[in-house]
Amino acid sequence: MSKILYTIVIFSLCTSCASEYISSPMNIPLFEEKGEALVEAGISTNSVFVNASYAFSEKYAAILSSDISFYNFSDISDFAPVRGGEAVIFPTGGDIVAHRTIEAGLGRYNIANVENWHLECFVGLRYGEADNTKKENTHNYYFNNWYLQSFVQINWGKKIKWSELGWVARIAYSYHENGDVQTYHYSKELKYTYSNFNMFHLEPLYFVRFGGKHLKATIRAGFNAGLAWSNGVELYGNPHLSAGLSYRF
Repeated sequence: MSKILYTIVIFSLCTSCASEYISSPMNIPLFEEKGEALVEAGISTNSVFVNASYAFSEKYAAILSSDISFYNFSDISDFAPVRGGEAVIFPTGGDIVAHRTIEAGLGRYNIANVENWHLECFVGLRYGEADNTKKENTHNYYFNNWYLQSFVQINWGKKIKWSELGWVARIAYSYHENGDVQTYHYSKELKYTYSNFNMFHLEPLYFVRFGGKHLKATIRAGFNAGLAWSNGVELYGNPHLSAGLSYRF
């Protein structure tokens, strides 16, 4: 069993960093009444994240999330390779790109309560950026990608005493723009390449929260599957794991 878990973790680390897109940390509040709030912070296979949610009425709640990749804090300098003069949509081979994202949404909580299983539905928008620099002997590469995503997210979770578990499914669409600039050390020459593409995403996730009445540890395991198209169509997928702490007010 330990060997299987080790393999999953290593695979997640290798694949999650390879894309300009990283999965959302996803808010899973499982609210029951007005005035409840939940905050969470943790680390995933490629970033640190913070979630917050609040039930502002008897039926509706707001969610807010942000994450930033580990490579924003490091000196690692790698670059998404270029093929045919255009930045690759999903670089492979362990290319590392720095990420920053923020998302907000509104939704209905406690739509159904069947034997303490709670159903929630949220819709929202997410903005993300990815960038990197690669320095070479004769020139430098500067790469930037930004995207705007709209999503629908369904939470289905159960509370068992002071523990919680369940499933999440997110369907999303995002529009991406890439910019690639090459500067040469011994001249003023600039080479700029621009491209854009669209993506559909399907992101299932399983979660467990356990601990005290208010403070709990959280573990998540999910998968990010999607389809991207620009000049051609590309399929991709990668697992992701995260762990953190949550506090329910």
